[in-house]
Amino acid sequence: MSTPNYAGSLRSIGELLVTAGTIYLYITWRIFYCAEVFHDNEDPTANRVIFKNTTIKYKYIALPNISACNTAENQIVALVPSTPQRFAQRQAVRESWASPTLSKSIADGLVAVFFIVGAPKTAWRMSKLVKEQQSYGDLIVTDIEESYENLVFKVNAAMRFFLTCCYRTGFMMKIDDDVIISFDRMLEHWIEAERDKNKIYCQVWSGISPDRDPTRKWHIPYELYQEEKYPNYCDGPIYLIGRSALCEILSSAERCYEPFPLEDVFYTGILASEADIPRIDWRLKIYSVDENSWDRKIVCDDHRNPITFAISSFKSTKNLVAAFQTLSSFECAES
Repeated sequence: MSTPNYAGSLRSIGELLVTAGTIYLYITWRIFYCAEVFHDNEDPTANRVIFKNTTIKYKYIALPNISACNTAENQIVALVPSTPQRFAQRQAVRESWASPTLSKSIADGLVAVFFIVGAPKTAWRMSKLVKEQQSYGDLIVTDIEESYENLVFKVNAAMRFFLTCCYRTGFMMKIDDDVIISFDRMLEHWIEAERDKNKIYCQVWSGISPDRDPTRKWHIPYELYQEEKYPNYCDGPIYLIGRSALCEILSSAERCYEPFPLEDVFYTGILASEADIPRIDWRLKIYSVDENSWDRKIVCDDHRNPITFAISSFKSTKNLVAAFQTLSSFECAES
């Protein structure tokens, strides 16, 4: 009869304990790292998503290095909703439009980029996030459960992170991880005189009716929203909100509304209308494509300058990186 390999078993158990201990110490350190910033003991609303009759409590499991969004140079904080398993998408973003090598705006600190994700359900996935955070320091991890229905809470948490942690920055961008953007081009064309912290900048949708078909993803029953049309709202993949506008939008949510499942319609349409926040249409500067049929056309102005700076959506990371290269290097042809 063979002798059980107790030494090997003990070694495996020991390795698991060391890994678990490392994860625990890292998470604890990150929480205390930003505890002074969040003032949890002084401000009981710091970690709450608040609506008229609903309050969702949440915790930060990991926080990024917030010094990137608190410099005198920083103008925009780009917050990217992601999920624990979408590492490849985050890496494609880091290697394209969020790369300091490929974007002068990133290199000069004009734009800071953070990803917000919900807590993973397995220790293995958590260990992957810990290693990713150690390498890049750009993750906001909350315990908000990942689901499409919870996206409205996740975006709210991102907005509150911006207001609380990035207190020197005037604008927050919500941008999905399948969007490409040239911040260099955007900031070149978005002149200082047009920058208003009480406005939202995006591709604006007008005259859109709620989808009443219960079999569809964006179905909104009449009991939830009775109007025939939504207010003007921003296309969800990317929108830019000024700090003052964001404060008014969240205040309207706390005073007047229960959570609404379509976050773009809710924050940039219903709540923005309630708060009387103007939406500035950046159509042609921002547009959507089918990545499989995109003909690589970029809109040019009358002076043969490219004005398109953001395009969605690219599900393939290979296509995303290639599309960013096309977007950022595009030159308008002579007429």
